[in-house]
Amino acid sequence: MNFADIMFDANEQLLLKNLRPIDEEFYNEMDKSFWDASFAHLSFDEWKEVLASSCYEVNRIRRNVNMRTMRQFFYEGEYITVEIGTLDPSWLMNEFSLGALGVDSLAKQNFEEKKYAMYFFAEQNLFAIDYFHKHYEKIAIEDRYKAFRDMYMYCNYGFDLFDKEVLSSVLELSDNRKAIQELKKKGVGNTLTIYRGMGDRSTPLEDSYSWTLSLGIARRFAHFFGEGKVYQAKVNLEDILDYVTERNEEEILVKNESIKELELIEGVEN
Repeated sequence: MNFADIMFDANEQLLLKNLRPIDEEFYNEMDKSFWDASFAHLSFDEWKEVLASSCYEVNRIRRNVNMRTMRQFFYEGEYITVEIGTLDPSWLMNEFSLGALGVDSLAKQNFEEKKYAMYFFAEQNLFAIDYFHKHYEKIAIEDRYKAFRDMYMYCNYGFDLFDKEVLSSVLELSDNRKAIQELKKKGVGNTLTIYRGMGDRSTPLEDSYSWTLSLGIARRFAHFFGEGKVYQAKVNLEDILDYVTERNEEEILVKNESIKELELIEGVEN
């Protein structure tokens, strides 16, 4: 495994489908040599009782079967799932770790108060894309694109991780008037030249929505995890979905069917 592989795996989007309950077989086989000595010899049932006495719902403690991400244990909630460093009760019952028990109610409050940028912030909501799907129908229709955009600012994922029906419906709610106005201030014409950098792990072109006005930024994405390729295309200004500047990537969101004059300008087609 090379450095690019390690970096990609470490930044891979966490998904709830890869989490499993802690069962007796896993518990018994787990290395507890680094646990506090007073807990290292607990049976599975004793371990559950100890944690339950500190108000943990043990059935919410999960292990991650996708070990490429190098993140192992989590506490799953209805609105957020938080990482826990170990299953050692001495760690889970300290004051800092017990804070995990109250995080779900705080996340619910942020969601219900429509503080979507805070709720979906990637450093806090590690499974944001799953929770977007989970609570999508609870978001008022007029707020759905804003919630999606706020999440998009902070999440590390490809559009291929979205349910296609959900993604299509939320993008239909975008209002491109502000984006067009901002681009006109930059002096663009009615047709934009856009670029997309792609590597072996990128979302397939036909499922992509993310392009950039900057050839340099496209090249950066193309070669981030190794040698890649760069595409150039045209799009009518009125056909864009959004213009995203918050990450300084000159990003244009556009549907694949709106793209024209597509050509590979750097790299080799597979």
